[in-house]
Amino acid sequence: MGLSNVKDLCFFAKHDEKYKDANQKIVLVDFNALVKDFPTCEQDYGFAPSGVNTYFGFSANAIQNWKSAQASDPQAPILGSPGNHFTHSAQIDRVLDALNQPNGPSVMRVIFALQPEEISDPFGFMHRLESTEALTQMAKELEAKAKKAAPGKRLDIVIRFASEMNTPENKKWGYSNPAATPKEFIRAFKEVRRVFRDVAPIFQMSFSPAVRSDLTFNATTRNSKAVPGIKDYYPGIANIDFLSGSWYAGSLNNVNGAFSVLEEYFSNYKGLLKTHSFKYALDEWGGTKSTTKFAAPLKRVGDQKILQEGTKQIGWEAGSGHEEVLKKMAQKLDSFAADGITLEYATLFLQKKWNPRQILNLPFV
Repeated sequence: MGLSNVKDLCFFAKHDEKYKDANQKIVLVDFNALVKDFPTCEQDYGFAPSGVNTYFGFSANAIQNWKSAQASDPQAPILGSPGNHFTHSAQIDRVLDALNQPNGPSVMRVIFALQPEEISDPFGFMHRLESTEALTQMAKELEAKAKKAAPGKRLDIVIRFASEMNTPENKKWGYSNPAATPKEFIRAFKEVRRVFRDVAPIFQMSFSPAVRSDLTFNATTRNSKAVPGIKDYYPGIANIDFLSGSWYAGSLNNVNGAFSVLEEYFSNYKGLLKTHSFKYALDEWGGTKSTTKFAAPLKRVGDQKILQEGTKQIGWEAGSGHEEVLKKMAQKLDSFAADGITLEYATLFLQKKWNPRQILNLPFV
């Protein structure tokens, strides 16, 4: 089958690193590994990606690290050195390398996840002078990257602010943090948009809540507590370019429930398409979770580096059923065409517990 109702397929996946467990068994871990380049993605998964995700943890500590780097190098970029393969700068350069190939596509995109990690006040922190300065510098560096696209080519940059803010497990900027209210999210979202658009009109904003069978579009009550829904975080059509989200099933049993939430979410704003130019997308899309955990500590093959994360789940092997679940989810996405909804892009999230290592061929490529 094809993926007929999604214009561009992007990806996020990391290279595996080999570790040994306590029994000297080789296990594969993608915990802090390098993000795969485009040729490797095509080799491993059978499709040429149209873009990639990158994730920036924004906090006072991140700003201080940048300022410290400037002490020895006044030109130190906030996105990191292009010479360090693990930085955001280097990752975006790899997108440009793929874009600027003579036989490469005419348009590629970077979905830049800006994650507010100042836990005491994640959204309020975005309004501080120091934050505005750092965000402005970030926007300038991203704009400079976009200008490196070859003639006739274009690098689109989507700012994905505070994604999955509607989840209880997100203790940093999710609703379980008392400081991270829907009202403050909307204020911060508008401020981030203002800062980036003041630098350049190229920047597009993605509204990206989590979309799963255990979450709801409208507010609800659980355990006698009010729980906000996706609708409560909506920042207004004038402030978004992509009505997007992180769409996960987890198992075949959850596909229909996850789709019902996605359908309600997307369809609720469909009428606005007549007067506004926003587009639909998925910033993350994942199928089946794995069930295998690797107990820490692990010892990396080669340099003997110890990976110790206590009881935290630090490595994964793919669970079964990825092909079936992703195929079913792809069919659901294709069904939106009947309602006049087409997705501009979707990003397959292929890391950690969503990494389908057992798949030889994705069902829609």
